[in-house]
Amino acid sequence: MSSTARSPTLGRALLLGCRAGLLVFLLLYTLCALLNMQLGYQGNESRVVTEWVWSEWRGVVLWQVARLLAAYSVIGLTLGAL
Repeated sequence: MSSTARSPTLGRALLLGCRAGLLVFLLLYTLCALLNMQLGYQGNESRVVTEWVWSEWRGVVLWQVARLLAAYSVIGLTLGAL
């Protein structure tokens, strides 16, 4: 019985690399979002303004977060493929 290891195909290697890159970027994005989801500037934050922004502009803020997530995904997949 010979147990020779097969080298991965190009497609499989790209898939594994893309997946690894995507996971790293998603992890970094999640950390950034969790540690810095504030509406303040240089340490100054107004509770009234924060509540107003979240009540009036929640959809816009979440859409921007989704766009950032998509950008991180594209960058992660691209760098993972390289």
